[in-house]
Amino acid sequence: ICPPPPIPDVDVREPDSLPILRNWDRVLMWDLGTGLADDDVEALAERGRRVRACDQRAGRPLIGSADSGLRTVSRHLDMLVARKTVLGTSLELVDYLKWLRERPRLTRPGTPLLATISTEIDPRAARQAAAIAGIGGRGLAVDGESLSLAAFSALAAGTRGILFTSTRRLDGDDREARARAAAAREMNLRLQVLEPWGAAGRFAAQAQTSSDEVQAFVMEAARARMVVAWRCVQGSQIVARRYAGSDIPPNEAPLTILVPGVPEAHQAWEVAAGGLKPLRQQRVTGGVSVTLDDFLTHSIILFSGEPAVTAHVQDRIRGLTAVELSSARAVAATALAASGDLLGRLPPQAFSGPPPVNAVPMLTEAGRLAAEGESLVMSDPTTAIMRLRRAAAIAGQFERRIWENGVKAEGSMVASPLTASDTALAEEWHFVSARAAVVQGPELLGGGSMERIEDLSGGGWRHFARKQSDIVTRLEVSQAKPAAGQGCLRMAARPANKEDPPIVVETPPLWVTTPPLQPSAGKLIEISAQVFVPKPIAGSVDGLFVFDSLGGPALGERVGMTKTWRRLVLHRIVPAESSEEPITVTFALTGLGEAFVDDVSVRVLERGDPGVPAMPVSTGGQPGGFPTPNDLLTSQPLPEASGPAKSPLPAPPPAQTWPGMNLEWPKLVPFGQSANEPPPGPGGGTVDPFKRARAGSTPPAATGP
Repeated sequence: ICPPPPIPDVDVREPDSLPILRNWDRVLMWDLGTGLADDDVEALAERGRRVRACDQRAGRPLIGSADSGLRTVSRHLDMLVARKTVLGTSLELVDYLKWLRERPRLTRPGTPLLATISTEIDPRAARQAAAIAGIGGRGLAVDGESLSLAAFSALAAGTRGILFTSTRRLDGDDREARARAAAAREMNLRLQVLEPWGAAGRFAAQAQTSSDEVQAFVMEAARARMVVAWRCVQGSQIVARRYAGSDIPPNEAPLTILVPGVPEAHQAWEVAAGGLKPLRQQRVTGGVSVTLDDFLTHSIILFSGEPAVTAHVQDRIRGLTAVELSSARAVAATALAASGDLLGRLPPQAFSGPPPVNAVPMLTEAGRLAAEGESLVMSDPTTAIMRLRRAAAIAGQFERRIWENGVKAEGSMVASPLTASDTALAEEWHFVSARAAVVQGPELLGGGSMERIEDLSGGGWRHFARKQSDIVTRLEVSQAKPAAGQGCLRMAARPANKEDPPIVVETPPLWVTTPPLQPSAGKLIEISAQVFVPKPIAGSVDGLFVFDSLGGPALGERVGMTKTWRRLVLHRIVPAESSEEPITVTFALTGLGEAFVDDVSVRVLERGDPGVPAMPVSTGGQPGGFPTPNDLLTSQPLPEASGPAKSPLPAPPPAQTWPGMNLEWPKLVPFGQSANEPPPGPGGGTVDPFKRARAGSTPPAATGP
């Protein structure tokens, strides 16, 4: 996937004069741009016309993404890319699924969507982690199970493809690259079975489950259905919960799934390691009920009444057994090594409850299962895969428990850049300990008390409102129940026509930014504010979106309805390479409703008096001369890093005043097209992905693994 080369003006009436796009056979799609808007439509239409006229490969899609004007932009594209960072952010997976399902309301009817999922934490967040604790100099990998759950969410939302993005190579020899490669390989194995349904299927319905933690969706293709069920709890976009309970599975009742619309003759099969596994099913009111006795993070269920389809899926699963075994071994080895290393670097308070984290029994059981799986590699690969995956699940659950305790200590998933990834858990706990011995410096921000609107306008605060004919915005200082002092800032957006309000708000109608601040390089900053959202913000999943220019939108806090005033705190650091970039904080009202902001403060955190004890926080082995949290909380300027002069991560673009929904997204990277992908068809749902399987003699139905 790449942009097309520059093409001069062409005249289709003279075919001999047309420049031909030779040597571009390996291009799968033409990317016509990101962040497109209404102002770009004329140039976009002309560029698309030239590419189509000169491209000898008919049907090669034109893709692009837009921040606004989705309906007009999508008229000139074959597929629209829906870009939104989800992994390592405060955006829950259920909200990400909802956001994707809402995109078709804003586009040209029938426009296929492509989702984007990154295999690494946002580069700006990684730079913050590197500057605070010396971790993330080579990027921060996302949680492997969270990567798979995000992919399932994209499929369930009806997207026709997923672009996996990265700013760093997956074939590197560092730990982060190996972890990302193992996670991507495991996820691709799961998606290969779902490929015919995701590429050409119809998204039929949502299934009901017996657990509030589990989501399930039904996809239909060629009279066969796939049900994808996955555990979706708060924080799964950062560290997935591997199973219910806290210690060692199994510790929950079997999972029951009620699937609507299943024909009488269809049999239920669980997609398991080594082949299909028949399931107990019962026809009840509302559909067919199936039971999964051992449900961990996710499960895939096939409903089919055609032997050809069942055998086709069975053959595909069995053909992947060797690759699944290799992937399971890599994932288990990576998970056990990471959890073992984490165990030795955590302070005692990280294991607090309730209930307390029983780390030693959990990791002992994980090691036993992994050893048992390794012993069965040659004799029983199917059982070996199951043992290895369970071992990885226990190790992942241990990290989830430690992460949950860290979030409780911070009060938010994005208050610290170190809570955005499971690879920085030990550093996060040491960071919490280091902040116990600090004092706040003088106030850097003027007008944060929100007493008078004149103080805001005269002090450099900026107010932005997009001109939208169907939305009316208002910004004022309200005297009604402020959090402190005599006033607070009220942000409001309402539909111009109450009888016909917009269902989905395309871009934030109203936002406010603080005046630019310039703290010294290497200083630790505490950003705090009191926020109050009396009712849910309609038309957007982002609510009141608060972010700073250091962490960027990926580390932004999304505030939903609050019963009373809530104190919001963000800890950031000024990297040496960004010392010339001013710091701003943005409060964006992303939908319809009202939000109140008060007592906004930006201060530098300094080490306390010499008599105040400070816990040592150095974890050793800091790469590239990065400072430890203990070094950051000093009153003296930080020494320059002894490593290379350049940052280990590419410098992000300058901060933008527009907080939009899609800022600073990674570039698209090429990926291969599967030979099993069905041909495109009108509407995307009339293609039979099993035509080849039916063409031959009808094989017998599978009877189990």
